[in-house]
Amino acid sequence: MKAFRIVIAILLFVIPIGARTLWFYQGVYQRSAPVITPDYSSLTVPQPLLSTPISDKSISYPMAPIVLFDVNHIDLYLFSEIKPLTDALSTLGASVRITDDNILLSEQLKQANAYVVIAPVVPFNPLEVTAIQDFVHRGGRLLVISDPTRNTLSTSSTLPTFVQPVDIANFILEPFGITFNNDYVYNLVENEANFRNIILKDFGKHSISEGLTEIVLYGAHSIKTAQTPVFTADPDTLSSLTDKGGNVVLAATGADGNVLAIGDFSFMTAPFIEVADNQILVKNISRFLLSGTRTHDLTDYPYLFSHPATFLVKDSSTSDRETVNMMGTLQKGLALLNISFSIANKPQEGKDLIVTSTFKKADEIKEYTKSFNLSFSTEPLPTAEPEGAAVQLSELAKPTPTPIGTETLFPFPVIEPTPSTRLVVNLPGFGKVSTVGTGVILYLPSPERNTLILFAENSQALLEFAGIISSGSLSGCMIQQDIALCPLTPADSGSSGTNRFP
Repeated sequence: MKAFRIVIAILLFVIPIGARTLWFYQGVYQRSAPVITPDYSSLTVPQPLLSTPISDKSISYPMAPIVLFDVNHIDLYLFSEIKPLTDALSTLGASVRITDDNILLSEQLKQANAYVVIAPVVPFNPLEVTAIQDFVHRGGRLLVISDPTRNTLSTSSTLPTFVQPVDIANFILEPFGITFNNDYVYNLVENEANFRNIILKDFGKHSISEGLTEIVLYGAHSIKTAQTPVFTADPDTLSSLTDKGGNVVLAATGADGNVLAIGDFSFMTAPFIEVADNQILVKNISRFLLSGTRTHDLTDYPYLFSHPATFLVKDSSTSDRETVNMMGTLQKGLALLNISFSIANKPQEGKDLIVTSTFKKADEIKEYTKSFNLSFSTEPLPTAEPEGAAVQLSELAKPTPTPIGTETLFPFPVIEPTPSTRLVVNLPGFGKVSTVGTGVILYLPSPERNTLILFAENSQALLEFAGIISSGSLSGCMIQQDIALCPLTPADSGSSGTNRFP
């Protein structure tokens, strides 16, 4: 009886399954003809040709130009990603450096030839923006790159929740008439396997586009500018802001060609560097960064030399002790800047020049100072000045009233003052300055040779002056472009050390 019930239960379970199977599956399907599938083997994705490695000859520079990469504004890139660019710069003889958060940007730009900013997140402060503008206006090259794929979330209470590096980059670029649009460009007609991977074939007449026939950008901002476009997309390339095309600019230059803005970063990274002419583009960018004509003035001190330095000694066999000590002091200071130092009795070709002189012997070096229009005069000693007191900067720079008929003006030679008079020098931009307790620096830059001229009261004051110069800072001096006025210990003060202006 029990077995019978088990059999009935199995039948009740199996019969419904069998009935459904016979109802829904009525025999085995036989295909009347084979299914036609696409010919996958014949399908190809349009893509540009891969480029081949490009050799580039190294350029010999008297001193390696410095390219400074910004890393202090949470720039959204890894230094390893830009290896193609840094390798190209090194091949051309450049020195690649990164910014130091412990040093003011203005100080770091003094020695740089080019400055590169890639997708920054932290805003630049007004002092930094001013330093960048001054750097560019004096021939420094600036490269700013922004990329729509490089964004970040911020946890700082001082920043918006979602920070667009394009806004930070525009803060730097706007003074030069260039801004990135907060968009991405795309092309649905012709692209490199993705509508955001755009192919460019239209290039302006610029060194950046030299040798280019085709490049590929992998997600890029368009650029708004009234300056010089370098890359312009075809009419089928559209902006995500308007879904419209026509004259979409992807790279532009400004500020007399010293500023370059590019709306994509990925093209210079591996493996995209291998596509089309992207390698050539990176080579051209590296040449752009090194081809500027960087000019300096005394505000860039101590980075004034572009060649090894020569100390001019009219007769090295008669150098006094102070002169020998002064040359040693200068040599140590220049060694800290990796500048070689030699001594000669005349200027050397391909070398910068350091000239020293007392005010009384200014006529001996007038061939180097004639462009500054210096003139000397004698005037009565001030009656109110305490004996041995330091001459204050305000008094040095202020013209001294002199009774008519008692003043003698002369450019050269310098006339020896009498016991009741003092020698003053007329400095452009400063007025008449007493030569007592005063050091004067003149800087004469040129492509062939940069000349640094030091004036002081006597050889002992020149030795003290050399110590100030070798310290690497002119913070105690008043500077106006190529002329600086520095305080020194007066010869009759009876004290040693440097007397700083208050």
